[in-house]
Amino acid sequence: MTAQYTRNALMLVGGVGVLVTTAQLVKIYHWLFPLPPQTEDEQNHSTEKSLKLEYLAELVNWPSVEVRRSAEQLLLDRVMKNEVTLDLLVSWCMSKDLSLVEKGVTVMCVLVKSVDLRKHPKENEFLSTLTEVLINTSSLYHQQTSDTGLSEAGLLEKIQKLAICGLFEVICDGESQKMYMVEHHEDIVGCVLTLVTNSQSKEVLRYGLFIAHQLTVQDSTRNLLMEYDGLRCIAMMIVRNHGDPILQRISLQILVVFLTACDLTVLKNEAIPKDTKAMLSEIVHQGALVPVVVCLRSEDPECTYWALALLHEFVVNEMYKEEICSVFGLLRSLAKTLSASDASIQRLILRLTCFLCLQNDDFKREVLNSRDLIKRLPVCFASSERDIAHWCLVLVHDLAFMGKSSVERLLEFGEGLMPSMVSMVHNHGDIAMKRLMAETLGFFCSNEHLLLRLVSDGLLTTILNFASHQDSELQFWASAMLLNMAMTSDEMKFEILKSGGLAVLMELVIAEHENTQIAVMAAKSLSMLGHTDQSLSVHLVCDGDNCRLAINDSIYHLNKPGLNILIWSTLSSSEVMILHYDVKNAWEVKDTKIVIPYKQHDEGNLVVISVRGPLKQAWLRAMRDVLLFQEESQIPLKGRYDLTDEDQCILLCTMAPGGRLAVSFLEKALEINTQCRYPYGEVVNQRVTDIAVVPTVKILFSTPPSSPISKVAELELLEIFARHFVLKETLLTCDGFVEYLSSIIVSFNELFLSQDIFTPIQVAHCLGVLRTLSVLSIYETCQGQLIDKGVIIHIIMLLYHLTGSWINSILDSQEGVLGLGSPNELSESYTWESPIPSPTKPRSPLDSLSDLDINSHQLGVDQKAEEPSKVLQPNSAKESSGINPDFMKKVVEYEELLSSLARFAILVLSNCAESAGSNKEVLAEMGCVHMIWSVLLCCGSVLKSHLALPISTAMTSLACPGKKEQWQHDIEQTP
Repeated sequence: MTAQYTRNALMLVGGVGVLVTTAQLVKIYHWLFPLPPQTEDEQNHSTEKSLKLEYLAELVNWPSVEVRRSAEQLLLDRVMKNEVTLDLLVSWCMSKDLSLVEKGVTVMCVLVKSVDLRKHPKENEFLSTLTEVLINTSSLYHQQTSDTGLSEAGLLEKIQKLAICGLFEVICDGESQKMYMVEHHEDIVGCVLTLVTNSQSKEVLRYGLFIAHQLTVQDSTRNLLMEYDGLRCIAMMIVRNHGDPILQRISLQILVVFLTACDLTVLKNEAIPKDTKAMLSEIVHQGALVPVVVCLRSEDPECTYWALALLHEFVVNEMYKEEICSVFGLLRSLAKTLSASDASIQRLILRLTCFLCLQNDDFKREVLNSRDLIKRLPVCFASSERDIAHWCLVLVHDLAFMGKSSVERLLEFGEGLMPSMVSMVHNHGDIAMKRLMAETLGFFCSNEHLLLRLVSDGLLTTILNFASHQDSELQFWASAMLLNMAMTSDEMKFEILKSGGLAVLMELVIAEHENTQIAVMAAKSLSMLGHTDQSLSVHLVCDGDNCRLAINDSIYHLNKPGLNILIWSTLSSSEVMILHYDVKNAWEVKDTKIVIPYKQHDEGNLVVISVRGPLKQAWLRAMRDVLLFQEESQIPLKGRYDLTDEDQCILLCTMAPGGRLAVSFLEKALEINTQCRYPYGEVVNQRVTDIAVVPTVKILFSTPPSSPISKVAELELLEIFARHFVLKETLLTCDGFVEYLSSIIVSFNELFLSQDIFTPIQVAHCLGVLRTLSVLSIYETCQGQLIDKGVIIHIIMLLYHLTGSWINSILDSQEGVLGLGSPNELSESYTWESPIPSPTKPRSPLDSLSDLDINSHQLGVDQKAEEPSKVLQPNSAKESSGINPDFMKKVVEYEELLSSLARFAILVLSNCAESAGSNKEVLAEMGCVHMIWSVLLCCGSVLKSHLALPISTAMTSLACPGKKEQWQHDIEQTP
């Protein structure tokens, strides 16, 4: 308190002192400057006024600071109001006597620094005077230094220093003043640049850069500076002023403004660069690139900022990136600046690094090895500035794209990188950032050894959120990552199921997508999840005090008296609801209707029932209509609903159709501590069957086989589901499924018979059927069905039609070379009959080979033009054979698709030929060997390479029945 009183007292005394001093100064002024009598002449008045100025000059040297300042201000006011004095100053400045010029410029410099000249009548005159003095002394300076000596040169340099300083004070932040200067004295721009380039005075150079900066930041004067080759001069200043952060900062800012804001189209000087890349080349030509990079280490943050901005212009224009990357210590400087800078500089550093990494793997490796830079990235992800987080994500994306080792290095050096990336998605949730994040996480998921660590950091939760998003690109990346995870290990499958991935994948499969690959990858993931050996664990602990339930890692308490029912979804791996029933009297239990909520896709959910309290016997019997005991259940029939007063009762059930509960576990004891396990593979397969497979088959059946409505998506999904042995059985047990697939092949064969022009969707339907059959035909249980239900005979007919179309194409292509006439004429002489024999005629497997009388020469393959007689001997028939030329054009147009049909058709036949038993005999009787050999002769070289293995396998099995097994036995017995 005493210190406070002392401080207030001193402030009061000081204020009183100022008032007293001001009052005394007013008295002194009136004593020095009394009002002149009106009767005195002009000369006496001037003399008196001159004497008073002498006294005022004495006051300027007064010991009191307040008196001195007041006297100075009075002197300045007196001078500024005296036009005669101002005119005298101007005349001194324009004098040829350098000593007078020095005095005048000195006084004028003091005036412009101390008094605001804005809107003063003499403002423009002072501006013009200082400009002309600077121009004149600049030309005289070069003459004096070369003709006389250093004495006058030193005086001229002093005048230059004063004039350029005063000129800067006048035009600083004044648009009108700068416009007046360049309009009335255009040579001043070149004069300033000359002084900046050639002056030996640091002060002249400094104020010259200040004036150039003032002209640069104003749109109306910027181009004039470029006209006088300002770019080259300022680039030179970066090199010359190395170590001076203020001058380097100003020079860097000027160059950045030149590059980003100059209108180069209006420039008239042909010698200066006319585009950004030429300007950047000129800067490098002046040797400024390395000093700019060195400026990144400056202690001045503004100097660092403008150096980054200039380097940014280089990299965005793809100029001198290799030279910038090769500067020693670049990454060290960037890392140091990134860790101790504001948001604007961080954004530029990250953006600069991203552009330097673009298409430069060597620099990416250097960045990955920079521990100081990588460890700062998690902090950048946590920034509230969206641009910083965005460019940090771009950088991580480009680095992770390098491969698995780069992902390991990012996680090693960037501690907490993945959690910061995951949290960034929630803080900056725009769709562009999420898409880039999804792609980046896809690169991280490519390293299967790190997946469990990434899942613990929150990766899987983010992926599932992306999969549930409405954006198709996010869904695509999410489904791809889930498939990649599902293919790695059982541990990852368990993590997906435990996190509710089954529900997300199921939704992706049954929903409609613009990108059909989303549903395909989701179906593949479901098929992989169905092969897991992991189990759904349910741990039950119950005694007189509490009842605790643990499902996977989730804990639930069912302690209330009465009936406690927990419904737990096996799709989302989460609690659906907890029901509680309780009454006070036993007779009220009978009137209570126990209803288990049930809706679509609830079948298969887990239901846990805890019966507690004094009425537990009544509650257990009240559940009689809800519970469902399977016939094969190991729970004894007697005493199922009996319960003693001391016993605790726990039931573990699964949701059955109609809301009933299928009991899988029932225990009644004083204390219960048991653990039940449900094989997750069975759970997944059952849910996939009910929610995905059966509905997909129903959708397929909803349109006729020959309908042009697309079935491609459904057939593609069924092909994937058929790869799982459990889901395959579901497909085969669907009534009419195999017949439906066969009908699609039949309808496509009819197009060949009638030579109707087929559409791409019809080819796609037939291809989808053959792909599905190629998977189903692997299983021996399915091969018999394919033969018995006529699928194989229709596939052979399809190959027959495809072979015929290839032969016609060969004949058509050789018409002009061999001089054979039109294909219509040729077809009259040569009729291609179906190789498929009558099923009533007994045949051996080798008969189909003996019936084949054509070879590669007869089909025109590798035949030389000079030997036409060996190819065909056509008759002279002129009648048309009825071949539709438009149909043949379509055959040629869809040659690649039709080749795919043949490839998968051969694969089906090859799989069926691999089976043991009578299937081989039946296939041989159908002419299977004949058709396979025909396809091999007529198809192109690309298709032959694809068919090499299945054809060799099928031919070995069909042409040599029983030999393959004998050969395999001999090989196994060979030591």
